[in-house]
Amino acid sequence: MTLIIVNTGMTASVVFFALGYIFRKRLKLHRPFMIMGILANVLSALALLFSVYVLYLGDREAAGFIATVSPFWIFVHRFVASTAFLLMFVMAWTGLRHDRKRHVRLHLIFIVLYLFTYITGLLFFTTKAS
Repeated sequence: MTLIIVNTGMTASVVFFALGYIFRKRLKLHRPFMIMGILANVLSALALLFSVYVLYLGDREAAGFIATVSPFWIFVHRFVASTAFLLMFVMAWTGLRHDRKRHVRLHLIFIVLYLFTYITGLLFFTTKAS
């Protein structure tokens, strides 16, 4: 069940980020969509971490996140996800500070990392062992 919640939240985050990007020239629309994207991402990440580490004491499979790939690829997914998560806050900070030059440069990296994380999260985990 948690996998469905996490996937739904991350999908909402991607949709909000896409809408924010579409309205990047109109700050009154850009900011709320990006904030909703960040909130959806953070809440989904908290649901994942709470489920795995608090409810199931670190047992990812018991929490419903059964890997379909080798542990190496799970490590790669986690590493890229952590990097994208931190970069998301740097992006928010540079946007709030009106540091357009850095903000625009960072979004090119962030989009690639975030979409990689989103797609691998959908492909690398299932709720049932195959």
